[in-house]
Amino acid sequence: MKKRFREDFENFLLDFHIKFIEFFSSQCVHRDLSLDKKEAKMVAGEILDNIFSDKIILSGQIDNIILKMKKDGVHLGYVLNRVFLYTFENYLLHLKKRDVSSLDYIEKLIQAFGRFLQLFEDYIRKNIDNNDTLINFKSNNSLSKAGNIVDIIHLVKSNNRHVKFMNLYQGYMILGEGEVVDINNNQVLFKVENELQEIAMNLEGKAYILKDDNIHRYIRADIVHSDFTNHTVVLENFVYLVNLPASKRKKTRVYPDILVHVKLKSDEHTQIVGNLYDLSICGMGVVSKDNMDFYSGAKIIIEFELIYPDKKLRIETTGEIIEIKQHADSFRYCINISPDSQTQEIMNDYIQKRKKEIEQELRDEVCM
Repeated sequence: MKKRFREDFENFLLDFHIKFIEFFSSQCVHRDLSLDKKEAKMVAGEILDNIFSDKIILSGQIDNIILKMKKDGVHLGYVLNRVFLYTFENYLLHLKKRDVSSLDYIEKLIQAFGRFLQLFEDYIRKNIDNNDTLINFKSNNSLSKAGNIVDIIHLVKSNNRHVKFMNLYQGYMILGEGEVVDINNNQVLFKVENELQEIAMNLEGKAYILKDDNIHRYIRADIVHSDFTNHTVVLENFVYLVNLPASKRKKTRVYPDILVHVKLKSDEHTQIVGNLYDLSICGMGVVSKDNMDFYSGAKIIIEFELIYPDKKLRIETTGEIIEIKQHADSFRYCINISPDSQTQEIMNDYIQKRKKEIEQELRDEVCM
């Protein structure tokens, strides 16, 4: 059975290996936009070469890339779990099309992937970096509680340093610094420098602290109390986050103020119709009930219309699907786009208009 499974899976990889490499690289780049996609593809290729190995063997060049990814916050354990789940789904479809009983083969695949993850983790600790703070291969690695976070905030205060807050409102990222005023057990009082930040925090009920020279991992905390008069907030329940994708955004992103229908096309026969979720001049999200044969890394054509009070502007641009997030009854397509200069100018006008409207909405919240 083991030999038959391995032969079958290797035949499956003959067609699937390109999708595996594209999906792996897009997941890495999505979490670190500065990462060279070619380097991520090299890592993916060597991972495939070692899937069934008894001993992980990587080149020195790959070791250096993995170390760089680790330092930049690309959590390989998390990425590999996503990629292997994607592989499971496609392998199941492969078996169903051939009317093969899948239970035994899937069990063998889970064993193979589990064994590889353990060997890969051991390899990284022995050959690349024995500090696994940012590489967590356990299944429950979405976030981890940290009893030492408040101790770290104590150090920030004693060194007269500030933390960097981030919040999202209507898709718009709000950044600002916070001063540690007082610490009482596990509650921390911060003075918030950005008024909009304080409002956004209060509306969301949560605060996010970014990595910097003092804090080496993303942090989430709950709002206990806020005082708009003194611009202070009290936070508690601090936890480390594995990742904070929104912090990687390079451009302003906003939610649309109207319903915008979007058409995604990979060719004349394969297309999806959905609604615009959010928009920047280099990326967008689209929500649709359709899936078709789209996948992460797919190159597509995007068509939609932006409506102003006095005009309607048709947009057509190219893009690449970076990630597909499945919800209860729909899919959200996260897409990098490459508009020409004229289209970029049209989109930027709309985005800046929405930015001003969103900022005013936040200010109006204080007056209500």
